[in-house]
Amino acid sequence: MVDAAQRRRLAGDLRRRRLPRRPAGAEPEMSTSQSRFWGRASTGLALFSLIYLFYPVREIYLLDVSWAWRALGWTQIAVFAALYVVGWTRPGDLYPPAARKWLAARCVALAALACSLIPLLGTGALWLTAYLLAVSTFGLWRPWRWIVSCSLMVLAGLPSWLAPDSDGAVELLIYNLNLLVTFTLITEVVIRADGWEKAERHALVLEERNRMARDVHDLLGHSLTVVNLKAQLAERLLDKAPEQSRAELAQIREITSAALDDVRQTVTSARTATVVEELDHARDTLESAGVEVIVEGEPESLTPPVSLVAGWILKEATTNVLRHAAATRCRLVFKPRRLAISDDGCGLGETEHGGLKGMRERVAAAGGRLVLERSDLGGAHVEVTW
Repeated sequence: MVDAAQRRRLAGDLRRRRLPRRPAGAEPEMSTSQSRFWGRASTGLALFSLIYLFYPVREIYLLDVSWAWRALGWTQIAVFAALYVVGWTRPGDLYPPAARKWLAARCVALAALACSLIPLLGTGALWLTAYLLAVSTFGLWRPWRWIVSCSLMVLAGLPSWLAPDSDGAVELLIYNLNLLVTFTLITEVVIRADGWEKAERHALVLEERNRMARDVHDLLGHSLTVVNLKAQLAERLLDKAPEQSRAELAQIREITSAALDDVRQTVTSARTATVVEELDHARDTLESAGVEVIVEGEPESLTPPVSLVAGWILKEATTNVLRHAAATRCRLVFKPRRLAISDDGCGLGETEHGGLKGMRERVAAAGGRLVLERSDLGGAHVEVTW
């Protein structure tokens, strides 16, 4: 039977190899694909809105002041624009608390620049509240984004209340109100989408843990039952047939050794490295074996739930290339919902080995589709789509 030391060693292996947990107090990060998409979209919107700075630039040009004052005003607007377009990668709610200080500093700096233009533009500087409103709604976090946004709306509405007949007062209020609604909706959509993706990833991790628990239970349950029966038989035969008893003990040793190996393989296969993390390991492993690695596309484009499965597929496919393909080149292609691995090795065999069967089962469980065929490089081509 498995002695106490082996049981403790096995339990220690299971504890050490469990799925990684986020440190206490750490803030969950936004998914890579959504951060990239919304970063580009938000930055594009910020750049587009800069065209409205043409009006304060023109107003400064039309002022009856010296060119030195004009140059100073245009410089302030340029700095304002540069500071405005920075930091649109994700909403302020999705930043960890330690990184939010610079978000607040950015808003304060923009407000200071806007106030510094009042001597030149007068009440016309209030049009810059539109940019402050956009930054505070998207870039700050609850409850401060509501406090600052509402304060800016009151500030922008002062001309329409104090001087209803002043030029553009009502238009400024309406424009800022539209901005407030638009950026509030955008911010909430991003936050909700990020939450859904995190929930999907969490569900996938829980499913993987349950699968690992079932596999370990099945392996140990069967093996320990057989070991128990053989140990009882060896005990009864110890005096009557010592040779047969030694044979039973030898089988017990073989069964326990095989069970420990199976448990280690099961736990190791459950490691939840993403495809980005696994790519570095695969590249190092293949190149150290003399295999040229060609990477096309960006592994960050795969969403986290897909990336977890893709990481396991990439690990298994890399192992197959090293063990069975005898390849000199391996091409890895990454697209948002597609992973392809091709090599110039000996191609696919007539029958699928256990690794390929495991890949097919893992992909099917994740709702994907696995294709195994001959590669245009001459070897095997493994493609997974979701």
